[in-house]
Amino acid sequence: PAAVRALRAAAMLRGGQLDPHALRALGIALFETESGGVEELEQAFGLFLEAGQRTAAAAAAADLAFGLWGHGDGAGSAAWMQRGLELIDEGGRSPHEAHVLAQGARRAMLAGDTGVAVELADRALELATAIGAEQVRIAGLITRATARANAAEYETACADLEAAGELALVVDPSEATRAYV
Repeated sequence: PAAVRALRAAAMLRGGQLDPHALRALGIALFETESGGVEELEQAFGLFLEAGQRTAAAAAAADLAFGLWGHGDGAGSAAWMQRGLELIDEGGRSPHEAHVLAQGARRAMLAGDTGVAVELADRALELATAIGAEQVRIAGLITRATARANAAEYETACADLEAAGELALVVDPSEATRAYV
């Protein structure tokens, strides 16, 4: 709620307008706290596209996909995730692209599409490792481990979870619980 209040106050100071980065942050915060955020993320997506920032638009689409999934809209989630994946560049090297791949893997894993989940997680991990996006690396390892466990590949799943847990303890201890559950 504090982030939501701060971003809404910033919008009021700017005549009700936020830049797309702030709109994305507000949308994510609203998904987490008030079951809202769709309008803000859709606006951020559109503004990023208008500005030619395809990878930032892709990240907003991935955030929207994940939020919609969490609120029970599987079809909407699938459509937004597809948009996000279509906007990233093959061979791109940005944190936004790594985020989109990791979120795509997570959504595929949740939807039971193990092959796609592992393939996208592998791509996210490769990119995250190359650019030093450790948060994305943690998420990718956990997602890949869960997808592999769903496919009864327990040894590799355990290895991924151990690696994610060790990395999380260094980078973001709040994420360690996801690796150890």
